[in-house]
Amino acid sequence: DDGGAGDGGAGDRAVAVDADALSVAALRADRMSRPAMKRLEYLRRKLLLCDKEVRDLRAQHRRATAAERYREDLGVSYSREHPDLALGLVNLRVEAADGLGSPRDPVDAASTRLVVHVRDLPGVKKEGAP
Repeated sequence: DDGGAGDGGAGDRAVAVDADALSVAALRADRMSRPAMKRLEYLRRKLLLCDKEVRDLRAQHRRATAAERYREDLGVSYSREHPDLALGLVNLRVEAADGLGSPRDPVDAASTRLVVHVRDLPGVKKEGAP
């Protein structure tokens, strides 16, 4: 049997491999066909790349969350360095802007970028602050 697909031969059977105990040398003792060995080597390399990608993503997540603490009760992250500073995105809708554009040359909202600086004002009571 050449292991070809569709003829009921060995190529139609899936082989379960424990990735944690993967040993290509041990599988060679089972007299695997050359195409099966190449496929196994390809899958082993792909597994190693996936493991590396997961490690990299976990490290990136740790770095990103090292500076903040998530408060589930409020649904907001707070800075670890400045515990009063809430982190996150704000959706704003600008109703009007003075001094921008003119009736002859209106402002194209899709190509406009708005930069907002939020600062703490001394003496102003914060609503919903922890």
